[in-house]
Amino acid sequence: MNEESISLPFEYNDSQMISIPSHWEYVELLIAGDVVQSLPVVNEEGVLSIALDDQYIFSDEIFDLKTMRSIPEQDFQLNEIAYNAIEQKLSVEIAGNSDWSIQLGLFINDSLLWEWNSVPGFEVSFLDSNWVLMTSKENGWLHLCQVNENDAWKILESRPLHLQESFHESKVPDLGTWTALSFSTFGESNDITRSQQNKQFIPKIFALYQNYPNPFNSNTNITFDLLDEATVSLYVADAKGRKLRVYLDENFLEKGFYSFDWSAEFQSSGIYFITLQAQTSDYLPVAMSRKMIYLK
Repeated sequence: MNEESISLPFEYNDSQMISIPSHWEYVELLIAGDVVQSLPVVNEEGVLSIALDDQYIFSDEIFDLKTMRSIPEQDFQLNEIAYNAIEQKLSVEIAGNSDWSIQLGLFINDSLLWEWNSVPGFEVSFLDSNWVLMTSKENGWLHLCQVNENDAWKILESRPLHLQESFHESKVPDLGTWTALSFSTFGESNDITRSQQNKQFIPKIFALYQNYPNPFNSNTNITFDLLDEATVSLYVADAKGRKLRVYLDENFLEKGFYSFDWSAEFQSSGIYFITLQAQTSDYLPVAMSRKMIYLK
């Protein structure tokens, strides 16, 4: 496969709109030679908006460029997605509630995968299913859609699918921010305090906050609240999982608020991850990562 590139003039805090060739199947954003974003291309009119909390939405119209903290809140949202690349098995969970029935659909690109009508109710409901994807494509988009007043499908939320490798992501808490998890909660809440299949409870041990500022161009501050005494590990890694800075390595900490500064002075621009893992008593360890964007 031939690779093509487009050079982009860039200034900090500057927004740009770029037109790409219609035959491209995916696009990668590189800063200083490092890939910071890789997305499938859908050859349709409109615009893809990426929010600061790593959520995506397609629009039929192109509006003024602006920074989105998150996508508009909807009655129903994608809540958990898992893909097994060996079995080509895709599992999806939808969560939400509404006072009235809503016709919903799940699409991969423009192909309808699943269609159903929601049941009215006040409590958040969880609905999941799975499919074996008979496709040779390596990239695509998963769209959650709703029938609008004109009996047409309107996209509520989208997630990129990279089908060449397995992945598992959930919104933690439910309907919150996407997080990579090592355990499944399909059909129930993603609350990590709930019991797992082995009936061992995972308690709420900490709150890892988003680094500030983010994106950053020099130093950034990493903070978390430890809600109970625990054995804690904290480290910064690059997009390939290589640890660049280890702050804590299975250290015992009392409950409280903790703050650390990280300087990326000798690193290249790109995406980095701060990971916090904590374990208390005889419970399973709990881990969480947040994405940090460094721009020189």
